Amino acid sequence: MRNPYKSMLRAMLASTAFCSIPSATASQVSGNGVNLPLPYRVITQFAEPTWIENIAVRANGELLLSFLLPNASLWSVARPADTTAGPQIDNLGLFQPAQGLMGIAEPEPDLFVLASSVFTSTTDNATTVCRTWTADFRGGRTAPEIKVVADIPNATIPNGVTAVPGNNSVVLIADSGNGLVYRVDISTGRHDVAVQVPEMAVVVNAQVGVNGIHVHDGHLYWTNAGAATIYRLRINTDGSPATKCGAKVETVAKLDATFLDDFAISADGTIWVVTDFDNRLIAVQPTTGNNSSTSVVVEGAVSELTLAGGTSAAFGRGETDRHVLYVTTNGGLNSPVNGTVTEGGKVVAVDTSGFRF
Repeated sequence: MRNPYKSMLRAMLASTAFCSIPSATASQVSGNGVNLPLPYRVITQFAEPTWIENIAVRANGELLLSFLLPNASLWSVARPADTTAGPQIDNLGLFQPAQGLMGIAEPEPDLFVLASSVFTSTTDNATTVCRTWTADFRGGRTAPEIKVVADIPNATIPNGVTAVPGNNSVVLIADSGNGLVYRVDISTGRHDVAVQVPEMAVVVNAQVGVNGIHVHDGHLYWTNAGAATIYRLRINTDGSPATKCGAKVETVAKLDATFLDDFAISADGTIWVVTDFDNRLIAVQPTTGNNSSTSVVVEGAVSELTLAGGTSAAFGRGETDRHVLYVTTNGGLNSPVNGTVTEGGKVVAVDTSGFRF
C-alpha cells in the first residue's frame, strides 16, 4: 500500500528551478548602511539526515524543536545564547505513531500544541490523519506531559500552527495540501475549518499552498509556499475571519523566490521569512497604504550551507537574545546545495540588532 505521507515528502522534495534574488553572500550595505549578511553563529547541528521542521521559544529561553526526520520527536535546546558554557541538548520524547512532527505553538504559558501526520494502512485501505498533541511543561515540569488532543481525518499535509492571542483554548493549523486552516479547541478536541480562501490554495505546478501561519496584531498572516507570497486577514479571537469588520485578504508581499516556508514577525512589524529551497532568510517591510513592500536577503545564498533548507524562525525571549532570530534548517534535503550537498539539520542564531530598512 502506498504511503501518502511519503508522497507528501516526495512532493516537498521535488526539484524546482531557482529564481533570482539579490544574494547576501558577498558583503553588502543596504540603503540604510546595514552590513549584509547579518552576523550569525551555529547553535547546534544534528546528524544527517535530520529535518528540523519548526521552532518555539519558551519563556525560560529554551528552544523547542519539532523533528520531521528521522522521526517524530521533540527536542529542547537550553542556554542557546550562552557562548561560554554552550547549549544543552535534550530529546524530550517520541510522538508515536506519528511519522513526523510539523508546526508548534504556545496557546498558554508552557503549554505547547504540535501537529503531526499519522499514516495507517490495511490490505484494503490507507489513511492519513493530522494528529494534534499537547506538550505540557506547566507546574515546573522538566519533561513535558504529552497527550493527544484530536485527530483531523480530512487533513492532507498538516503544517504551520499558531496560537490566537486572547484565546488560550484555540489553535489554528495550516493544511498545505487542501489549502485551508483548521481551528482546534484543545480543551474539547473539536475542530473545524476556520479559514479557506483562494490565496491559501496550491497554485499551478506546486505541491504546497498555505505553509507558515502566525497571528499578529489581530491578523492571521500566512505564506503561500508555491506562490511565494505573504498574505494576511483580520480575524476574531475565535480564529474566524472578522467579516463584520469587513475583513478581506490583503497581499503583504510578493517575493522573487522559489518557495516560502515559515516566518517570524518582529516588534517593528518586519517579517523574517525563510525560503527553504534557496537557503535564504529575507527581511520584508510589508505593504502599507500606497507604499509597496520592500525586501532584502539578509542571510544565506543558493550556493551556501549557512541556512541550507531553512524551515522556520523565532526570536529569543530573554534580555540577551530578544534581537536574535533562531532559524532551523532541514540540511538541504528539499534541494541539495549546488545540486549534491546536504547536511544535518541545525539551529542558526542570526543577530538582527543592526538591521533596519
